[in-house]
Amino acid sequence: IVSKNREEMYNLDRATDIYISSDGCSVKICVDGTRGGQLGKYNSSEETQEAMAILVEEMKNARNNNIIHMATEDVIRTKIRTRNKQENHRVNGKKKKGYGGS
Repeated sequence: IVSKNREEMYNLDRATDIYISSDGCSVKICVDGTRGGQLGKYNSSEETQEAMAILVEEMKNARNNNIIHMATEDVIRTKIRTRNKQENHRVNGKKKKGYGGS
């Protein structure tokens, strides 16, 4: 796994834990139970949760010797915007009708 800032790389086979830190804005890794590092720091807990979800998906789809890069803010914001846009529309593509005054 390559860190978000592209300065560190970790062997996924030796990783013992990958977790969101207590501040809610960092994804961290523990390797062999002794060495730890930060995979990425994000602006909000929502972005951090999305980064973790992307990482899990990448790990599920990874083949042997694949390199996984931590998601950047641009990728995460696009994914969040797309998801929010889809939540505001029905299956037929039309916006949900809002009732009430302005």
